[in-house]
Order: sequence, then structure tokens, then C-alpha cells
Amino acid sequence: YADVIILTSEDPRSESVEEINNEIKSGIMDRNKVLEISDRKKAIETAIKMAKKGDFVIVTGKSHEKSMNYGQGEVAWDEYGVVKKALKAI
Repeated sequence: YADVIILTSEDPRSESVEEINNEIKSGIMDRNKVLEISDRKKAIETAIKMAKKGDFVIVTGKSHEKSMNYGQGEVAWDEYGVVKKALKAI
């Protein structure tokens, strides 16, 4: 029931973010609603900038985790911090 769905990375490790997102998209009926932004920080910032009064932005998958893995080990990640900074920017 979403107006917009933004697909992004979530611990892709050695897998291609694009391939993962293509698999996810195959289960979405209205693909015109889908944006793909591989960089998770940019995806969150974009979602928050796009939101209008009365909209909900739901960020799933990483909020409780403190790191991200792109295949070369763990990298520090603070999803709450990214969201707070994006909200302050608007």
C-alpha cells in the first residue's frame, strides 16, 4: 500500500545489491513505485526529503545493528544517527 518503495543495501556482503533488489522487485506488483538507491544513507535521506506532511517513512532492517557489511568486513553504522541528521536537514 506504499506510495513509494525505496530499495537499498542491507548487509549485502559479497552479493550484488542490484541482484538482491531485482529479486525483491520481482515480488512487487507495481514496480513504478520503486526507487533503487544502493547507498543506504542516501536512500534514507531521499525518503525523508520526499515525505510530505501526513506521510510515514518506514526504515526497516538495520536500526538495531551497529555495523554494515559490504563484503570486506564490518563498517560502523548508526541508522538512528542517519535518520536524525536527515530530519534536522529538512
